Amino acid sequence: MGNANAALGPGGVMYSNGNAVSGPLDSLIDLLIPAKCDEFDKDYVFSFLLSSRLFVRPHELLGRLLSSVPDHEPLDRLVGLLGLWTKTFPYDFRDERIMCHVKHIVARCANTELGDRVSDLLCALLNRLTDLEHHEEELRACQSNTEKTNMKWTSASQLAQLLCRIERKLAKHVGPEEFLQCNGNVLSKQEGSSVCAQNGTPGNQDPKKTCNLETYLDWSARLRLLVSNDILQCDGITERSRIVEMWSGAAQYCLLVGNYNSATAILESLDATPVARLTGTVNNKLSNKSLLRDFSSANCFPP
Repeated sequence: MGNANAALGPGGVMYSNGNAVSGPLDSLIDLLIPAKCDEFDKDYVFSFLLSSRLFVRPHELLGRLLSSVPDHEPLDRLVGLLGLWTKTFPYDFRDERIMCHVKHIVARCANTELGDRVSDLLCALLNRLTDLEHHEEELRACQSNTEKTNMKWTSASQLAQLLCRIERKLAKHVGPEEFLQCNGNVLSKQEGSSVCAQNGTPGNQDPKKTCNLETYLDWSARLRLLVSNDILQCDGITERSRIVEMWSGAAQYCLLVGNYNSATAILESLDATPVARLTGTVNNKLSNKSLLRDFSSANCFPP
């Protein structure tokens, strides 16, 4: 059954409830730059910049937009789009090819009223990319560190606060495009990039420039191992029960503050076979685990 609110607009673009939902690539690209600088549809810009990389590379898209503006016309609308682009997808600008187009924009805006505006957005972009580089350096340093550290936590709340800080630090660097680039279809296109490049296929995708999402997922796996090892290394049932209670309390605290990733990792570890088989320990904390599972189901996966 068709959508009663759907309508065909100029350029073959299909609209639903006033929002563009499909259309020819060229027509959708034209919608990125509105007639006036203050009329940007931020939701559309975000959606298109994210999904369009399935069909056209970011540097090719910016090149097409730049070439569409004659040399004698101001670039105020394109600069406005560039400001949104650098805020939502800053990692695109680690590519020298897209920075070549940015340099052309800077040159055309020099000695104009747009010069200061371009300078400000490039400074903000530089700060964002510098922050990412520092983050990557810290990750490499942690991965190369082979020293064993004996970690102790005095309370469940202290442990949960540490987990929340780690989660925030890792999650804030994950770019939205990384979820799309990890899609199986996109990865298969990347594997065949050399063939696509020879044929000039516009759907050819560049390899990922960051691994923040993979690092975040790896952290979750390491947390599950940490919880299991921390419990299994205990000598007696009393100490083991204390550790289980501490991790259960940390999971409950994480759920209360919205740190569902850490809470889920802890709960999965408590239900893992090596831990669950410790019936003497687990039975003592069964009611606490059931409460946590019920809380998790109600808050993490609402109907």
